[in-house]
Amino acid sequence: MNVDQIIDKKTVAIPGAMGDVTVQARVARDEAVTAAGKADMSASAAGASASQAGVNGRQAAIDALASDPTVAQAAAQRALSDQDLTRSTWAPDTGAPGMSFGVSDSSGRVGWLAMDDAGGIPDHSRRMISQAVISDVADATAASTGVSKAESPDGISFAVLDRTGRSPLAFDASGRLLPACAAAIAPSLYRPIMTATRSRTDRITCAGDSLTEGGSPGPSYPARLADMIPTATVTNLGQSARMSQDIATHVGASIATVSAGVIPESGPSDAFTITDTPHVGKHNTSLGESGLLAGVHGIMRYDGVFTREVDGDQTSVPDGTRFLPDAVAQADAEGLFILWAGQNDLAWGYPYVDTAPADCFRAVAAMLKASVDMPRMIVLGVHTVGLNYLGDIQRQNTNLKAAIREDTGVAAIYIDIHSIAVTKGLAMAGITPTDADKQAMASNIVPPSLIDNGPHFNDAAKHLVIAASVEHMLALHDWKH
Repeated sequence: MNVDQIIDKKTVAIPGAMGDVTVQARVARDEAVTAAGKADMSASAAGASASQAGVNGRQAAIDALASDPTVAQAAAQRALSDQDLTRSTWAPDTGAPGMSFGVSDSSGRVGWLAMDDAGGIPDHSRRMISQAVISDVADATAASTGVSKAESPDGISFAVLDRTGRSPLAFDASGRLLPACAAAIAPSLYRPIMTATRSRTDRITCAGDSLTEGGSPGPSYPARLADMIPTATVTNLGQSARMSQDIATHVGASIATVSAGVIPESGPSDAFTITDTPHVGKHNTSLGESGLLAGVHGIMRYDGVFTREVDGDQTSVPDGTRFLPDAVAQADAEGLFILWAGQNDLAWGYPYVDTAPADCFRAVAAMLKASVDMPRMIVLGVHTVGLNYLGDIQRQNTNLKAAIREDTGVAAIYIDIHSIAVTKGLAMAGITPTDADKQAMASNIVPPSLIDNGPHFNDAAKHLVIAASVEHMLALHDWKH
């Protein structure tokens, strides 16, 4: 193997944590040792810390190939150089929480790879790379990745390892991702760094029902979040008593069109038939939404009755005309999006109780994906204060988490509000549990000392449990502006 081959292979990085020095030097050393048939990697080099990997790798290459210093020095110099190498000081976003690393080549192309906090591969990523090729180097860890092996006519040079030793991707002798890998994870692979767009973290939209709007005395959780992140603009689009379908329509993720009809000169219209695309669940038909229908501003009740705001000429409405809610203009599809839906489906959403929150997420994800290449979402799970709804919220949250794991192209972080409130909510809020709290927690329902009325959290919980949990996850994933 000549110097050019060694150098070419180093155009693929093996990133670590943000700010780490890359370990291309170690790979360069290993390949140089193999090419010359010289000594194995020294124990001191093997145990080198990430911050010293470049220096140790260069020295190991020189020591191992003292008889041919030109090759060793050239390989080590290129491994230590910023030129033509992608360094691991930038952590890309992925389609799942807890991203461990991403793979970049020297042209700035990025392979988006999602890893969970334990270093494992989330289900949706495993499906994408189910045909990935794993080199002999990674055979010992293949079982822990759950990725199936496949044969490749190109041969395998090395595999990309994360810090736990797991290897989900392999490259050929020229340092390029194997075709089987590239085909399996397309089109998520190779998004240009300079042209791909991501959700802005300085603009946050919070969509939901009364839990988002406020629901109890004291500031809403979005208001508390805005206090915690003063550099971000936080928009509260919560509306009381809204179901998942209402929320999706409210923000423009589900398009409401109406059957042919007439808007009278004044007063309510005859009921239009409303069609929702995509369909998420049921509307709360007792409620209305302000917006435009056929150029006329007014209130559309979700039983199909439209009442114009100002008297005017009778207006014909063609079949398929969209009703455009006013809130759509406030839903910032280019910013980070926080969704909390499903609570009211428990009461009124049959037969879509279990599926509506998940379908609402899918609709919002698709809307965001149409605006930015790499959208970011925080999704809050449903909770309950009563045993009668416990099974329902467990099914809702299970379906919601399954939807988040799908390949939507959206980086979505799930926050299990119910579990947080039950297991540590009182401690987060600084509240000493009462006997009633202890009994509730033992039954896996939210303790009453966190609740103001119905399912609505009190001021302490909105601030120190809900907003604090969201802020924590934003900071943890480097999404906090």
